Amino acid sequence: MLAEWLKNIVVCSILFSVVLYIAPDPKMRRYVQSAVGFVMMMVVINPVIGWLGYADRIEFNTYSESLGMDVAEGDDEMYVRAMEEVVERFISDNCNADAVVRIVTGEELGIDSMEIYIQSDKVDTDGLRSAVSEEYGVDENRITIRRGNTDHMQEGL
Repeated sequence: MLAEWLKNIVVCSILFSVVLYIAPDPKMRRYVQSAVGFVMMMVVINPVIGWLGYADRIEFNTYSESLGMDVAEGDDEMYVRAMEEVVERFISDNCNADAVVRIVTGEELGIDSMEIYIQSDKVDTDGLRSAVSEEYGVDENRITIRRGNTDHMQEGL
């Protein structure tokens, strides 16, 4: 992990040096330098965010901003349902299976647990749990997968 982080810093530094070198106008260099500085800052602090355990919350909040909803104004139910739909589409796209996802949130809308109800018997539940965990940054121990008919689960949950 440390080696990958250092590699990312070195590659970005080299790439950004080339970009700054080919920027034709001194005025343009200032803007490019500002953008490069911001991106480098993100590359450098990314592992720190992961180490502190804020990665789940940051990804979740980024998704909220992309929906254009203000969670603080009571849109949290819509927000959680939208995230559930995203996970359902992820499962459909990657496993070719219908699924119903229920997310239980805690403080500041952090994900406490995730329940996945899947209809297909052909889906490897351990592989699915691992893929969802990796994609959404949720600990595998907090993901429960159950098999069954998803039609009645959509209405009841």
